[in-house]
Amino acid sequence: MVIAEIVSALSGIKTAMDIGKGILAAGSSLDHAQLKLELADMMGALADARVAVVEAQETTSALQLEVKRLDEALEIKQKVVKDGSAYFDIGADGKSTGGGYCMRCWEVDKKLRHLAHPSFSSKPSSCPACKTEYDEGQTYAR
Repeated sequence: MVIAEIVSALSGIKTAMDIGKGILAAGSSLDHAQLKLELADMMGALADARVAVVEAQETTSALQLEVKRLDEALEIKQKVVKDGSAYFDIGADGKSTGGGYCMRCWEVDKKLRHLAHPSFSSKPSSCPACKTEYDEGQTYAR
């Protein structure tokens, strides 16, 4: 990914430098048309190098965002524990505490979403985001 793009950029820069050295070495022996052709080749090599550098920057930015997302997920993972059919915050005693988080959202999307507990209803608890339903007894810390 990034390494291939950097290698491509360096190759384009080396090609442009080689063309420039050839122009300098030839001195005044190049005619006007040949000089323009050599300069056009050099500009093309530099343009290719520039594109490769931009692609490497974009890839690097995407990788940095992914690393940040994974770091955040790891940090959260150290603060929650699975208990029954849901995830819960870890209390001072090291046990699950509070209301549950959706197991599906955490395991698939790495997002903690509190479960909705319908008041005065026979409906099961559910996740407002993914609509997964849970038995009421399994969504509170034990």
